[in-house]
Amino acid sequence: MRAETYNFAASEATIPRLAWVALLAGALLLWAAIADYTVAVAEQERLTRQADKLQRRAQLIATARQPQPVTEKSAVAGRHTAPPFAWDLVLREIELATDRSVALLSLDTDAAQRRSRIVAEARHIDDALAFMTRLRETPLASRVLLIAHEAKRDPAGPVIGFSLQVDWSAP
Repeated sequence: MRAETYNFAASEATIPRLAWVALLAGALLLWAAIADYTVAVAEQERLTRQADKLQRRAQLIATARQPQPVTEKSAVAGRHTAPPFAWDLVLREIELATDRSVALLSLDTDAAQRRSRIVAEARHIDDALAFMTRLRETPLASRVLLIAHEAKRDPAGPVIGFSLQVDWSAP
């Protein structure tokens, strides 16, 4: 065996600059990959929520287009009765039109006239108008009107209170 002598008091060897540059480039590439991944995950979640909404809307439209069973009635009774109010369809349409920027406070519906009054709050008037637009785009709403709006003070900050009138078409 050969005996070797080690000098434990010698200074450490320096790390080459190229190694530091490679380490920095790797860290930057990792940061860029993480940023791209978080953007992709957020987009995938948004698209999943949108697909769920569209699927529920398609089911809603398919349900609305199914023919209702006809029961035998006299001609006089048939002329004076209106088709029943489709509560489930109306409530689903309101649910699909609502997002997290709008807080529904009350829903008052006159089923005989097929008219609802919605009282809600939003942080900005643009959110209220966007909610109104989404309701107008639903297949069951024949007319959506902004009845009133007002600026309110809330402990969490200023909000816009508004009232809508929605006239529903018969499914």
